[in-house]
Order: sequence, then C-alpha cells, then structure tokens
Amino acid sequence: VAEQALRTASERLTLAQEAGGIGLFDIDLVTGRNYWTPQLEQMFGLEPRGFGGTLEHWKRLLHPDDVESASQVFERAIEGGADRIEFDFRIVRQSDGAVRTFKSLCRFTRTPDGTPLRATGVNIDVTALTEARAVAEEATQAKSAFLANMSHEIRTPMNAIIGMSHLALRTQLDRRQRNYIEKVHRSAENLLGIINDILDFSKIEAGKMELELIPFRLEDVLDNFANMIGLRAEEKGLELLFDTAHDLPTALVGDP
Repeated sequence: VAEQALRTASERLTLAQEAGGIGLFDIDLVTGRNYWTPQLEQMFGLEPRGFGGTLEHWKRLLHPDDVESASQVFERAIEGGADRIEFDFRIVRQSDGAVRTFKSLCRFTRTPDGTPLRATGVNIDVTALTEARAVAEEATQAKSAFLANMSHEIRTPMNAIIGMSHLALRTQLDRRQRNYIEKVHRSAENLLGIINDILDFSKIEAGKMELELIPFRLEDVLDNFANMIGLRAEEKGLELLFDTAHDLPTALVGDP
C-alpha cells in the first residue's frame, strides 16, 4: 500500500511538472554533482540522462549572452550567504536550437556556520510569458505613438478655434453673441487641456515624459483650472471660488 501510494504521488508530481513546464534540480555543492529530473532534461532538449551532472555542463547549455550573468548571480548567492535566489536565464535548446527563457527558483541548505551544502529548486519555462510581455509592451508603445500623433493632429484645429474666438471677442458684439463666443472659447481651451493630458499620458507610457522647470504663477494655474470646470459649474447654477491663504507663495518654479 505504501509503495502504491508513493508511486501515485510520484506520477502526480511528474504530471504537474509536465503540465506546468517545471523541472526540478538538486545540486550537491560539496561534490559539485547536479541531479536533474527527466522533465528538466527534456525541457533543455536533452536525451534521457543526457545531462552531464555538473555546473559546467549547465553553463554550456546557456545562451552565450547569459553565461556570465547567470553564473555570477548563482555564484554570488552561494558566497553571499543567501537562503534563496530567483533569476532568469536563456538557453539554446539542444534538440532544435530554439532559444527558451527560464526562471530559476533556488533554495540553499547550509551548515550552522553558513557553509553551503545543497542547492535545490525548480526551473520554469517562461518563454511564452516573456514573449507575451514583449508583444504587450510593443502594443503599448504603438498605442502611445498613435495617441501622440492624434493629439498633435487635433491640437492644430483646436488652436485655430481658440485663436479665432479670441479675435472675435475683441470685436463689437452684443451681450448674447459675446456669451456664445466666450463659451466656445472656454470649451475649446478645456478640450485642448484634455488633449494635452492625453499627450502627456502617451509620453509617460512611451517613457518620454519630461517635467519642465520654468517660472510660473499660481494664479495662472488656478485660472486655467477654473476655465476647465467653470462652465460645468455655471451650467449647474454654481459659483466656483478659490480660498487661498494670504501668505501662500504664488511665484513658483516648476511644471505648471
């Protein structure tokens, strides 16, 4: 019964490893011998019992660009007294030459004085996740570029509307006409502010956002803010007022 239970547990563990793209390893840091499960050998494109059993053989399976970095991370963790470590590396699969990305989760066993004895852990094939992340990042950059271009295209006519309405307000208008043009002018400025915000968000996502460091007056910022929401407040029969402390500095340097 015990033997059957052990066999069942082993079969379940094997199935879980295969389904999750997980391979187990156990390194004897005293002798340098390294045991891999058959699943891990298969994931690396090796024949059964094809792993040489040493760290040097593992290094030969790594992608040439990752040999130094992955080896240094592992060796520094051993020497630095770490209990566990997590790092990514790539391999060139032996069976078909495909480049695969793995995440390694490793735990160290040490003597009471810190001498390393074993390193036990799993290697997980995260190639699909890495590729999906790269596609998502590329899509985000494309979206950001589209938003930036669209914002630029929309800002051009909006600036024309603002400019023409500003000139119209300097002409002789009756009360009703002036009210209409003022609302057009204010709404255009509000919309331009929204467009600028969209452009800022697209710059942030594209990693190109830069904060300005220029002199500005707080009154101008509050005035622009009032223009943005003042029309909506007016439509609801509300009056928008700002209550600022008398000693509040208004001549500032930053990004208005």
